[in-house]
Amino acid sequence: MGKLALAQQHLTEGLDLAREVGDRYTEPLLLAGLADVHKDLARYDKAIELRLAAHEIIMEGMRGHESDSLNGLGELYAEAGLADQARQWFERAIAVTGERGERHQHGRALAGLGRLLGSREHLLAAIDILDAVSPLEAEQVRQALDAL
Repeated sequence: MGKLALAQQHLTEGLDLAREVGDRYTEPLLLAGLADVHKDLARYDKAIELRLAAHEIIMEGMRGHESDSLNGLGELYAEAGLADQARQWFERAIAVTGERGERHQHGRALAGLGRLLGSREHLLAAIDILDAVSPLEAEQVRQALDAL
């Protein structure tokens, strides 16, 4: 069994168990993990379905994870080649993180939108934020900027 198939099996078992015991905190984390497996297998429709299900649960009672979920959806839609939807998720993430002062997630959203649009302005703004909170991510954004 390959590593992705094994990951899918374990995540599915964990999800079943979380649902069985009513663990609504763990459920969206496992759904997001399963979405990542499907993304890695280029099964974008299934990955999006799982990410949206995770986001729905997050919005019901885990709002502290909202910005990470918004960014994850933007990144997934971008990788799937669905630029309009990706842009909408990144713009929502920028609005939410700006309101809440969530600098790391704000930088991540700016970087995602900057990559999507090929926008130096967004990438430079992301680097400015990420230099202070996540230098490794800032370096990745610099590489995207250099590639423009």
